[in-house]
Amino acid sequence: MDQNSFALVVDRNPNCRAKLKRCLERAFPAIRVDTAGGFSHGRLLLEQCSYYVGLIAADLPDGHGFDLMARAQMGTRRMHIVATAGNCDDISFSRAMRAGAEGFVLREETEDDLVPRLRGLSRGSPPLSPPVARHLMRAFVRAPVEQALVEHGLTPKEVEVLAALAKGLRVRQAARTLGVSENTVRTHVKHVYSKLNISTRAEATRAALRAGLG
Repeated sequence: MDQNSFALVVDRNPNCRAKLKRCLERAFPAIRVDTAGGFSHGRLLLEQCSYYVGLIAADLPDGHGFDLMARAQMGTRRMHIVATAGNCDDISFSRAMRAGAEGFVLREETEDDLVPRLRGLSRGSPPLSPPVARHLMRAFVRAPVEQALVEHGLTPKEVEVLAALAKGLRVRQAARTLGVSENTVRTHVKHVYSKLNISTRAEATRAALRAGLG
């Protein structure tokens, strides 16, 4: 990495921003780190600079971090994106990967743990916090069961909605998590109920748990 390389941290929490900034500076001593507290400021910085790496929170106060991750990949220079969050679930991990993230780390990790994970980017090693790696392994085991749901007629998005129901999310919460409107979630729920021949949230939850989505 040369002296002209730049990094970006986007997180609503100023303490987290400062922590992640220090981690990047320790991992890549020659780098200059810009920070933003939300989607709008992060988007503005992306328009002004070509970044080598970005640590972008999944949850931002004025937009979806996943949308910002996808936008970061629209430049001429490919940017190494690492998603950050307080925890990891199927939906967040899946959306981060689809948005172009090549790593997922949890804010709870210490700086001493995060720094070597970030250094791995230059070696092609994806930064993954241990709980995220375990989650990924469980998801791999669940994949055949989830595929059975798809073969049962559910679309991938309907499987995501079913997983959200199993986690106890209400329509508004599920819509925010999935990045869609509340009406879209209600439509998906209606289709899930019809395809699985169920009529209550409790039945939907049991179906999701049987499929390993809980």
